[in-house]
Amino acid sequence: GRPVIGLTFDGPYGVYHSVYDTHDFVSRIADPDFRYHAALVQVWGLAALRLANADALPIDPEATATRIVEYVGRASGRVAGFDRPPGLGELEAAASNLKNVTSAFNRTRAFALDTSDAAMLKALNGQVRRFERAFVDPEGLPGRSWYRHLVYAPGFAYEPQEVPGLNGAIDSRDARRITQQAGRLTAAL
Repeated sequence: GRPVIGLTFDGPYGVYHSVYDTHDFVSRIADPDFRYHAALVQVWGLAALRLANADALPIDPEATATRIVEYVGRASGRVAGFDRPPGLGELEAAASNLKNVTSAFNRTRAFALDTSDAAMLKALNGQVRRFERAFVDPEGLPGRSWYRHLVYAPGFAYEPQEVPGLNGAIDSRDARRITQQAGRLTAAL
């Protein structure tokens, strides 16, 4: 329930999680003199300083809401092969409403920055810090209760799973479970 960022360099590496992924390989072939390592640590340091010194936390809830609208739309589209369970319309409306509310939040924050309103910025920073936590459900996901985030969870491979409870319910083609998971996500949104 906390915003995270993954900062990495990417490219043709080919030895990820292999017996050849050693310090010797990195120092001789992959990153001689560890220049990429040092550059990335500098990027991390600048990001930490930016977060620590920002008047407004550089977290964009509208971008998150936009993605949630996409995730819900994709999940709802997967139901096309069978009767549309109740609750999906309410979920789509809740996602759209979240997008509108976060857009208004961003306009308010821009105003607070423009006017240097420290009290308003403090209140808005508190709201944005709590934003992601609203998507955490103490019950967790069905069959995987240790994963409690209703928007993102690890899939069964390396890729993350979007709206995992809902997509899992759609995979099971269980209308009752789809309705339940849509309701949980609607409540969080």
